[in-house]
Amino acid sequence: MYLQFFFLCLGAASIPASFAYVNWMLHMSGYVLFGGIVGLALGEWAGVGSKPVRLLWAGMLVIIAAANIVGLGMAS
Repeated sequence: MYLQFFFLCLGAASIPASFAYVNWMLHMSGYVLFGGIVGLALGEWAGVGSKPVRLLWAGMLVIIAAANIVGLGMAS
């Protein structure tokens, strides 16, 4: 629990003040993304069928695409 504030502040130090609102979005997206990856790696999704797993992968791809779009927006 403590590490979330460490990473939130680490991100806030790396993002310009005009884009401070982006930090929370990236932070929470990371939680969802890495939670899904860890869940798949530890077998928490075993036996649920292929449709929910495909939906999880699709959601993770949307998160990755959204983070890249935000990154491109901050770069320009």
